[in-house]
Amino acid sequence: MKIKELLKRINEDPEYTSLDELSMIKKAYIEIGLNRTFSPVYYFGNTKAQQKIYSLSRKKIKTADKADERTIICYSLARQCQFLFTELGYECKVEHTGDDHVFNSLRLHSGRSIKLDLQKDLEYIQTGRKTRFFGEFDSDAPWFYVIPEDIQKQIDRNIGYPNKDGKYNDDKIVEVEERIADMVIPDKMEKLLSNPDIIGMTKDTQFMQKYAFFYKMIDKNFEGNMWQKVFLIPCKMKDDYTSIIYVKDKSYKQAFIYSEKNKRYMKVALEKIPELEEQGLKIGIQGKEFGVKLLKSEIKGRLKELEPTGR
Repeated sequence: MKIKELLKRINEDPEYTSLDELSMIKKAYIEIGLNRTFSPVYYFGNTKAQQKIYSLSRKKIKTADKADERTIICYSLARQCQFLFTELGYECKVEHTGDDHVFNSLRLHSGRSIKLDLQKDLEYIQTGRKTRFFGEFDSDAPWFYVIPEDIQKQIDRNIGYPNKDGKYNDDKIVEVEERIADMVIPDKMEKLLSNPDIIGMTKDTQFMQKYAFFYKMIDKNFEGNMWQKVFLIPCKMKDDYTSIIYVKDKSYKQAFIYSEKNKRYMKVALEKIPELEEQGLKIGIQGKEFGVKLLKSEIKGRLKELEPTGR
């Protein structure tokens, strides 16, 4: 949604004007978060590219049109939030941490200030989970007002987040994790990627939030030296982004590629990947990400296995 449209709705639509202050602020926070994505170019880029993007993002946003950029980094998103809430009459600042990360502080009409870190909440918002960084406690900034848990839940019910029943997807994730806990790696991966709840909650997430979600699920649920057996590789498909999960465990070798058409990871045979490359698939974004070299070697080996032998 365009910032101009959002401002108009907040000022005129009963869906917003009937809300209490905190509910209105969080509803706007959620609306922005639903269609923003962290920049893959920044995340996977080299230091020079990152410095350039970071420097450009520090410019103050002075018009609504400049606040409509969908692909963001922490600084540009904090600037968007600052612009929106300033336009609504709030004192909203961009605050810095010690590691180049930024967030927003917003002063309520009561004089209390709350901390907003939308970039860190994007993944949770887009997968319909409880937010973690809206008015929450921060040990590094204990002076911010902390919104109590019961009020947070009431706010979410007020704004219909993540649905009219106010039921988060966190419990569904726990159920999936319990179901796959004792499985071997191949079965665990296939059950995880084909689970209807996981497919449902990730189908509308933006690329980097989807990547982060599956990275964390693998990191949490595949014990031991799983990163020597499971490879999550960011890829480009023409002008869009996708990813490949490659699993290599004992005699099991299987690649899964995220299909935007089917909104889920689909099995793909290694020998079919060169056909996808001809259609515009680039394995890796920079081509140097962890797992790229291995996957290309595995594809080459598979094609060699399939070569007809002479008599």
